[in-house]
Amino acid sequence: MEAHIKRKNVRTDNYEEVLVEVKISTERMIGLVEGLLAMGKSPAESDMVFFQGRDMFESIIYDLEEDIHSKGLNIQILGDLKVKGERTLLSQAFFNLVHNAIRYNVDCGSINITMAEDQITIEDTGIGIPKESIRQLFDPFYCVDKSRSKKLGGNGLGLAITKNIFDVHHMKIKVTSEINVGTVISIYL
Repeated sequence: MEAHIKRKNVRTDNYEEVLVEVKISTERMIGLVEGLLAMGKSPAESDMVFFQGRDMFESIIYDLEEDIHSKGLNIQILGDLKVKGERTLLSQAFFNLVHNAIRYNVDCGSINITMAEDQITIEDTGIGIPKESIRQLFDPFYCVDKSRSKKLGGNGLGLAITKNIFDVHHMKIKVTSEINVGTVISIYL
C-alpha cells in the first residue's frame, strides 16, 4: 500500500530558506574538518620559500574586498619585508588575522598592517578583546563571545590554526587589546 502525503500550500521560498541553512551548516562543517586537518600539518623544508609580505597582504585584502567595503573600512599596508615559510600556510594564518580584524571592527573603522624589520603588526579599531580572554584566544574551540561567533560563522578554530602555523614556522605572536579601542597583533618572524 502506497502512502501519499499531500502538501498544502508549500511555498518555494520555504524550500530555499531550508537549502540556504543546509548550505551554511555544510560549509561550517567543511571548515571545521579542514581546520582540524590543518592543525596537524607541518611544512617540509623544501616548501619553505622567500616571498614579499606586501604581495601576500594585497592578495588577502583583494579576497576580503567585499567584507571591507560593506563595513566601510580603511585599510593601509605600510612597509614590506621578505617572509620565509610555506606560503599557503602563512597566507592562511595572516588571512585569519585580517579577517578577524575586519569581522570584529566597527563600521568605518581602520586596519593598519605594518611590516618592519622582523615584525608584522595588524592593528584595528575594533571592539577589542577582554584581557581575561587573551590567554585563551588561541585555544581550539575557544570563542570570546560564543553568541557573536555563532552569528558571524566562527567555530573557534581559526586562531588555534593560526597559532599552530606560526609555531611550526618558529614565529611568535603577541596580542594586546582594549575594549572599544581595538586590538594589536604582532608577529615576530
